[in-house]
Amino acid sequence: MEDNEKAINLLKNSEQSYEELEWLSIFLLCLEDYRNYAKSLSQVLLIQLVRNLSITMLTKRQHLFKKGDHATTWYIVFEGELELYHTVGSENKIVNRIPKGKQVGEREILRHKSYNLSCIPNKTTWLLCLPQKDFISLLGDQLNNRLLIIRNFVHSYLPNLESLSWNYKEKIGYLFSLSEYKRGETVINKDYQDDKLYFVYEGEAAICVDFENRMKNVVKLGKGMCFAEECALMNKPCMFNIRISSERAVIASIRRMDLMMLPDETIATLKKNLQDKIKSRRTLLDGGNLPRGTYSTDGSPMFKSANRQAREKLMNYILRNKPCTPKRILNISRVRNKQYKEYLEVLRDCSPRRLKVSSDMSNYHDMKHKRHSSLPFP
Repeated sequence: MEDNEKAINLLKNSEQSYEELEWLSIFLLCLEDYRNYAKSLSQVLLIQLVRNLSITMLTKRQHLFKKGDHATTWYIVFEGELELYHTVGSENKIVNRIPKGKQVGEREILRHKSYNLSCIPNKTTWLLCLPQKDFISLLGDQLNNRLLIIRNFVHSYLPNLESLSWNYKEKIGYLFSLSEYKRGETVINKDYQDDKLYFVYEGEAAICVDFENRMKNVVKLGKGMCFAEECALMNKPCMFNIRISSERAVIASIRRMDLMMLPDETIATLKKNLQDKIKSRRTLLDGGNLPRGTYSTDGSPMFKSANRQAREKLMNYILRNKPCTPKRILNISRVRNKQYKEYLEVLRDCSPRRLKVSSDMSNYHDMKHKRHSSLPFP
């Protein structure tokens, strides 16, 4: 609490020493959206960002901005909470809540647009403020790149969006929150009631079940695959434990209330895909076909995404995790037009015998000869 008061007093003061600015730049890392921007800035730009920040206080129900107002300032909630709403008839309908550490108004500032919602605090709230010109000069390029990447992600992995404009796809992508995880961390637990739909944005996740008093990975989920649809689409608890299986992964999530931005065809496809998953999982688990090792080769094809690109990505994981035999290694190695380095990676991934690569194996033909002499023909 004392640190909060110290930070507020420093932000109110227009003349700050370098030591005070440095302390502020570290203390403000407790704010999520500030931290997401600060981690990619140099120390010089970070100090400049903190120097341009100011702070303001709003009392309960005092408007921060109204629908149609031109965006001139970027805000981060330092303490308290904001509510975004739109008016239907004579009633104000809450669309979103902005908790401590989250920002509001960045897309409107970057695109020079007016607000399409009104915003008020639901209690006394302190806000960090950054003028538009400072935001664009310091953070504009970073935000623009992030919006472009997530817009392409939405275009590639959400079904039935082909006919929508790029601007609308950007609005949908802006609704996603990105969270970073490390290997073994749990994204969502079984029987947990959540209100989010999750997508693998980077890396890999795994569906886990309790088998013989151990957690087993039933199948890996690659980039673009969605999970926990039963929470967001059916308002039911999550059916499986989902954890990270790669060294690093980024998970994108969208809340149930934001799903209204998606076309009806997209929601229908996601629901149909969920029904297929539930049916296939029941067949897999009730039939007792749990994997001998880490992955299920019989059940994996059933865990498909609603999108073609994601299904193709999944098939690569299925092939990679199939039981390995000498015949399969030979079939894989016969694929032509592969670089020598890629060919070695295939053997390293698939061969249980782990062929030793020596200095005399300088090209594909040397490796082919080594393979024929080291592996029995089927």
